[in-house]
Amino acid sequence: MLLELMIKTFQQLYKAKSLTLNLEALKLLSKFPEVHERRNCPFTSLQSLTLVSRHRLPQSLTAFAGVFNNFTRSSPSF
Repeated sequence: MLLELMIKTFQQLYKAKSLTLNLEALKLLSKFPEVHERRNCPFTSLQSLTLVSRHRLPQSLTAFAGVFNNFTRSSPSF
């Protein structure tokens, strides 16, 4: 499953200080909140989280708040 592969990739990047995430990946993660909510975020040193898209970003990103919170809660920089 693509989602599990993404999670495993994130675990391999646990020392990352910055992360650029595609909007499509964010949408996929937000569709399955139970997957990222039951695991601790591996990014313990994250200082920068950037969102990119081939299209315009939505004006509101509140639908993705759970994903953002998961990425930032393990990092003391946020």
